[in-house]
Formats: sequence, structure tokens, C-alpha cells
Amino acid sequence: MTTLHSVAVQQLQALLAIRRFDQCYLSERVPEDNQAITGWAEAQLSQDNPGDNLLILASLNFDCPPDAHDLACYLDKFLQEQQIAELDDNLAATLWLRRELGFILDTRNRAVLMNLLFRFDDYLLDLSHTRFTRKTRRSLSRLYRYLFEGYDQNYDPKAEADSMSDETLFAYVHQQVAPFCRALKNNDWRTLLAAPKRL
Repeated sequence: MTTLHSVAVQQLQALLAIRRFDQCYLSERVPEDNQAITGWAEAQLSQDNPGDNLLILASLNFDCPPDAHDLACYLDKFLQEQQIAELDDNLAATLWLRRELGFILDTRNRAVLMNLLFRFDDYLLDLSHTRFTRKTRRSLSRLYRYLFEGYDQNYDPKAEADSMSDETLFAYVHQQVAPFCRALKNNDWRTLLAAPKRL
């Protein structure tokens, strides 16, 4: 059995971290996360003597989505075999947040944008892990309310986004969100931002 390259291990740890948050808050995305994990396993088959558990994980990628029970069983065996530990919640939160910010920046659909931002206004979403994740969540919640839950002087609903062209709206969102995303794309900064307290 070959020991995995450190980059491959980090990729798997990131996938597991994102899935852990999706299991809590976005269960509809878990099948996609499972498919990404089995896809990762299939990509590792170029390794010499990959081992039975990796081979089985890779074979699950032929199903869409992979069987959740089989995946859980053989993934657990594989993680123990390779002595791979899951990332702590602080770092996992920053990885999940980075993905969500990427979705916000990439979309050009108003309804999708509203739903993506609304997620951060949901009181059930816990991103209190670090100062950075708390600040980002608050900023995105305020952005959602400013754009999609505004009122006029007569207290009638009047979303600010309704008065913006698509070009203006997405440019404004990019201006507000991109600085958070840039920080999270830098590995060194992401590790620092995952610290529970400022150093």
C-alpha cells in the first residue's frame, strides 16, 4: 500500500471539511460532496499498489450519487489505514466559507445570488468559530438585508437590488465580497484566519 502524497491528503481533508458543514446546513449538497470524494479516490489510482479500500472508494464513483452507506464504511477504513485526520472546525469553517464566497462571486443570476446571501442571514448558520468567520458572516448578512430586504420611507418593501441593473448589482456584490475571498484563497492567510484568536 502506497502512502499518499501530502497534496492529495490536503485535497481529501478539504473535501471532508466542506462535506461536514454541508451535512449540518446544506444537506442537498451532500450527494455532490460524496461524488467529489469518490472522484478524488479515482484520481489517485495512478498510485502503485493503491490498496483495496481506495480501489473500492474509486469504484463507487461509477454510481451517481455514490451509495452513502458504502462510502461511509470504506472511507472510514481508508482514513484509518492512511492515518488521515479530519481538519478542526476552525479551518473547516474557512474552507466551507471560501467555497460559498466563490459561488456568490461566480453567479450571474439574481435569484441564485439572493439565496446564496440569505444563507448567511439564517440564524441557524453557526460560523462563530473564528473572528474572521464571524465578521464575514455578519457582513454577508448585512449585504443580504441591504440588497433584498429594504423598505422605503412608508415602510413598504423596496429591495435596493430592484433599482440596480444586473451589471451594477453584480459589480457591487463583487466589491463587497472579493476581499474576503482573496484572503481565504491564500493558504498562509487561511491558516492564520482559522486561529480562534488574533495572534
